[in-house]
Amino acid sequence: MVKIMSYEDNFFDLYKAFRYRTVMYGAGIYAKRALLYLDMVTLICDKRANEIRELNGISVITPAKLETIKGKLFIILCIKSEQIKKEIKDQLIKLSIDALIFDYFDNIALSARRLDTMQLIVLKPRMEMAMEALGRS
Repeated sequence: MVKIMSYEDNFFDLYKAFRYRTVMYGAGIYAKRALLYLDMVTLICDKRANEIRELNGISVITPAKLETIKGKLFIILCIKSEQIKKEIKDQLIKLSIDALIFDYFDNIALSARRLDTMQLIVLKPRMEMAMEALGRS
């Protein structure tokens, strides 16, 4: 059974409570950024798995291979396009998997963590430059 989770369903609270295997769907630039702070991801799923093979040391599998994984899954859709996300959700619903599907761009917890991470990436170097300019380290 596949369940599409809503914006309010806090991914991190659910992960902490259940610790299901976590799969990221998508192997593009957004996935690379997300992997900076989503260290619970153990697999990546992408239709181009035969070309990509791995991302940041994590194996990339095809959507069909999801059916070979035993147990419940958390799947984080790391896709920006609404059209493609809809197609992927429709595809996942047809698979024989037991999964909770989260939208990386439309989940309260993932959105907050993404913004915090981006602020650190952007603001930390600026803070260091300002401290240097003031003669403080």
